[in-house]
Amino acid sequence: MGDVVSELVDEAVTNDRAFYIISLMFMFLLVWAVWILFRHFLKQLGKAEERAEAKQSIIESQQIFMADTRLEHQEHLRNMQTALEKSQAINENLVAVTAQQQRYIEGLKSHRRIVENMDRKIDKLMFKIAEK
Repeated sequence: MGDVVSELVDEAVTNDRAFYIISLMFMFLLVWAVWILFRHFLKQLGKAEERAEAKQSIIESQQIFMADTRLEHQEHLRNMQTALEKSQAINENLVAVTAQQQRYIEGLKSHRRIVENMDRKIDKLMFKIAEK
């Protein structure tokens, strides 16, 4: 096989016209193959750019979603803080009312003791008057 190829090359080199034609055809095929590969490369480059743009738009939409979610959480936390402050104020008012009620109850107890003591004293006086 190697002998046949070397004979063909020797014959092509000796016949300049055929060698030039074959060389031109080979160069044309080479340029054509390079052109096809270049077009294929350009198509793949365009597709890669489209994919990169799609990924970038997805990333941007995710970032926007995360920013919106963060804002919603901040608003929710502010609302919870406001509600907590209101409930603390209500609890403080309830503590004040409870303390006031406790003072009122203590006042009633002391008044009751006073009334009971006075009743006992009146009963004793009545008993002493009744004995006389």
